[in-house]
Amino acid sequence: MIVFLCTACSNDGGTEKDPSDQFHVDILFSTSGLGDSGYNDAILYGIQQASMKHGFKVNFHQPKTMEAGWECYRAWLNEPDDAVKKLFIFASNDYEKQLRANHPSTKENRDILFFESDSPIENVGSFRLNMYGASYYIGKLAKSIVPTAATLMANPYDTPITESEEGFRAGFCSESEPDNYDVFCLTDDKHKGYNMPDSAYRITYKIAQTHSFVWPLAGGSNIGVFQYTREYLPTLFTAGMDVDMSGLSFGIVCSLLKRMDLVLDDYLSRWMKGERITDHMVYGLDTDYIQIKISDIYLEYFEGLSELTTGLKEEAIEKEKQYENK
Repeated sequence: MIVFLCTACSNDGGTEKDPSDQFHVDILFSTSGLGDSGYNDAILYGIQQASMKHGFKVNFHQPKTMEAGWECYRAWLNEPDDAVKKLFIFASNDYEKQLRANHPSTKENRDILFFESDSPIENVGSFRLNMYGASYYIGKLAKSIVPTAATLMANPYDTPITESEEGFRAGFCSESEPDNYDVFCLTDDKHKGYNMPDSAYRITYKIAQTHSFVWPLAGGSNIGVFQYTREYLPTLFTAGMDVDMSGLSFGIVCSLLKRMDLVLDDYLSRWMKGERITDHMVYGLDTDYIQIKISDIYLEYFEGLSELTTGLKEEAIEKEKQYENK
């Protein structure tokens, strides 16, 4: 397991005790998380920024196996009780089943935050980023510039990406026949497929023979998609995922931004003020936590693209609400 420590100090300049001695945060990444140039690296950046802003000590954990990751959490539970306020963050939903089967206690000075939970977890603060609306937006945007599209998924099971696929499909196929659209998966194993860039590259080649746009939903494997679009431009268009990736390939028309820095800043500032956060939140396109950035070059390249997006966000938000309420 890779473990590293980061500390930050308050900039108040006063004589109070260094907050890093009062607040400790442990964050557990997925086994193949860090280094994906996307979601996990955005989380890493976000918590580093929060640590510098608010002043707390943070331990980062990236286990080699899920079993090792769960043991990391159990070791945290068994740490001696003291006056230090502690928070454990699950930065992926890999451990949701285990956490639900082992309900955390409500120990004083011990709190848990869980990312991408489908529903509330007892005694745990949790949230989910609803990607349906943003995906619908990009699907409809893609349809305005290409006749055919495909989605490349890590696997067909994980809720965040299946939800995103459904949104993209609804947007792209809203005014066309479904036979212009296909779905490909890297693996049939749940929670896997996120660290297979070579396989993603090969499937992207296959997609490019019959499709004009690929919607990448494969985490770190997306690197293979971007590599292909960079090497064989302009045969295939795509979109950046999680962060602004327009610099990786001229084939990236837009990027879907997950502002994990804003999510973490909100939660950690509330936690450090003494709030016990045990509610479950769903954040969609109607919040600042999900944004869409069209690559500058395409605003110039495709005439009328800017006009097309007028009103599209509102339409996508309404579609997202309908999806949530169905």
